[in-house]
Amino acid sequence: MSVRYTAADVVSWCKGTLAQGSPEAPLTGLSIDSRNIAPGQLFAAIVGPNHDAHGYLAQAIETGAGGLLIQSDRVASWGTGSDVPVIAVPDTTRGIGDLAAGHRSGFEGTVVALTGSSGKTTTKEMTASVLEADGPCLKTLGNLNNDYGVPLTLLSREDQHLRAVVELGMNHRGEIARLAEITQPDIGVVINVGTAHIEYLGSQQEIAAEKGDLFAALPDHAKAVANWDDAHVRRQSMRAGCDVVSFGLDPEALVRAVDVGFEPEGVFRFTLATHVGEAEARVRGLGGTTVINALAAAATGIACGLEISVVAEGLENYRGIAGRMSKKSLHRNITLIDDSYNANPQSMNAAIKSLADLRGKGRAIAVLGEMSELGSEAEVAHRDTGKQVFNAGITMLLTVGDGARNIAEGAVSAGMPIQHVHCCGTHEAAVSILTSSQREGDWILVKGSRASQMEKVVDMLAQEETR
Repeated sequence: MSVRYTAADVVSWCKGTLAQGSPEAPLTGLSIDSRNIAPGQLFAAIVGPNHDAHGYLAQAIETGAGGLLIQSDRVASWGTGSDVPVIAVPDTTRGIGDLAAGHRSGFEGTVVALTGSSGKTTTKEMTASVLEADGPCLKTLGNLNNDYGVPLTLLSREDQHLRAVVELGMNHRGEIARLAEITQPDIGVVINVGTAHIEYLGSQQEIAAEKGDLFAALPDHAKAVANWDDAHVRRQSMRAGCDVVSFGLDPEALVRAVDVGFEPEGVFRFTLATHVGEAEARVRGLGGTTVINALAAAATGIACGLEISVVAEGLENYRGIAGRMSKKSLHRNITLIDDSYNANPQSMNAAIKSLADLRGKGRAIAVLGEMSELGSEAEVAHRDTGKQVFNAGITMLLTVGDGARNIAEGAVSAGMPIQHVHCCGTHEAAVSILTSSQREGDWILVKGSRASQMEKVVDMLAQEETR
């Protein structure tokens, strides 16, 4: 059981008050789930719109918590009968961010913070693969990229970690600036600016400004890593008061991919051309965004001072992520592209294009769910996706749920034969149509936002394989 900090450290970093216990009490980490606490961890009682963890303080101690972080207005009523240290702060959500920032300030390694409208998790994994080619690297687990996940990631750092790559997410204005304040990045990466979360930010320009807050937060010694193919990102990079390492297919970018090719087994190969030399690179992936994500990872590695040969090695070590353009083989030589994890207009169109490019002589079938958080743009965005389905030459379209019906309507209005379009009310209905109409050599894409739960379609198709 390794000690990460003491109760006194928590009080200092969070500007809190020690309501009970010894300031020298050792703490082994942080938990915000009373059901899953490692011995000696600090339990933070988070208060959300529909949940208040102060009701689980006794359970947290019984589970093994070494201390409690509670809100100041609950000190008088917390009463667990234990003598563990209790630190009181005005707001526990902000408190865990301050705790993570304090702990991070003692890390001498390089911290990379990465954001974008789409492809964050894939690029984070590629970046971690590149950095791990040079030594142990902490990385965000899954997509824990919000004001809870970022602190949990930073506070899980072990002594052997040389670097950290932390994914930053947002859906409201001001969130990136706060997460940058917590992570204190040495390198800030902005992959792209799309229209995800436009419901809350109002315009793509506001989304760009939010992403650009990462560049604005970088200190003089840092480096900004910017997608030179994205005009919004290029403009936002001007807010950085430090050196900019640009990447993209644009000939002006410092880190570029030249002579890009695709191997049938699902590998992109290209010459990685940079301001510090060249190397032949290979990276696994199916989507057309694979190369630009790889360039972001490569540019980050170079910004960290890695040799270009080490960067190329790290890209080749990348193995992909389930639910993100993941290839699965079904019976009768049918190929399933599982991109069910999430969706926005940009990633949806990229996936549809990839389906069209990959299918060869087989039929291309798109099974699409709703794209969330588009606000007033939702109807137009879904109809445009339907038009993209038709323009890409997709053979059959199935939509799942009422929110995705506009995709079907857009496809039909663009000219797709109505008999090739199916609006399904449930995942089961979509799978039933798929299994009854499959042909040898088909390629099937499954994609939608998290709320659409399109992974259910993937799981049911996999179950059909075992029957």
